[in-house]
Amino acid sequence: MKNKELQAIVRAIGDLPPMPIVAVKVLEMPQKPDTTAGKLAKTIASDQAVSARVLKIVNSSFYSLRRKITSLEHAIVILGEKTVKSLVFAATIRGINKSCGLMEKILWEDSLGCTIGSRMVAVWFKSADPEEAFVAGLFRHNGKMVFNNLDPEKFRKVMEAVCNGEGSEEEMEALFFPYGHAEVGEAVLTKWNFSEDLAQVARYHNDISGIDPVEQSRDSKSEKIIGSTKRF
Repeated sequence: MKNKELQAIVRAIGDLPPMPIVAVKVLEMPQKPDTTAGKLAKTIASDQAVSARVLKIVNSSFYSLRRKITSLEHAIVILGEKTVKSLVFAATIRGINKSCGLMEKILWEDSLGCTIGSRMVAVWFKSADPEEAFVAGLFRHNGKMVFNNLDPEKFRKVMEAVCNGEGSEEEMEALFFPYGHAEVGEAVLTKWNFSEDLAQVARYHNDISGIDPVEQSRDSKSEKIIGSTKRF
C-alpha cells in the first residue's frame, strides 16, 4: 500500500488502532541477531494477560500436547519461536476492540476460526507457511474491528443487511463507510509494519484479481496464503 493511500484512509476513517506494545516488541525481535528463547519469553512475560492467554492456547486441544506446558520458555522449546510469536498476536488481537459485547465476540470467533482453519489447510496441502497462514487468518478481517470501533451502529446495520441477503459485504459497507474493510485491514497491517504479503491478504482475501498481474504470474506468496484463508 502506497503511503498516499494509507494517509487517505486515515483521514477518512480516523486514527487506526495501535498494535499492542508486547506484539510490537515481538514483531521487532527477528531483526535482532541476539534473540534467544529466554529473551522472547521475557518479552512476552512483560504482559501478564498476554502470557496467560498464550499458555491457555498452547495447552488447548488445538495442539493436543501430552504434558501441560507451564512456562513460556518450555512452550518455545516445544513449539518453536515462530509459532509462539504467532500465538502472541492471537492473544493480543482482542485488545483492538474498544468494548466487549456480542459483536466483539462474533468478530473474535471469526478471526480465531479462520486462524485455526488456515493453518490446518496450509499444513495439509503445503500451500503456504503454516504460521504465516495462521497470522493472515487472524488479521484477515481486522478492518471490520476498525468499523465496529468507529461506529458500532453502522457496522451492525452492515452485518444485518448482509445476513438478510440485501447485498454483499462490499456493497453494504460502501453505503455506510468511505472504504471497505479489506482496504482498511491492509492499512492497519501496513501501519503495523507487517510484511506486504500479509497486508495484501487482508486487502485481496475475497478477490485476488487486484494483485499485481506480474506477482500472480510468479505464484506470489500472498496468493498462496489467500488460498489457505479464503476457505473460511
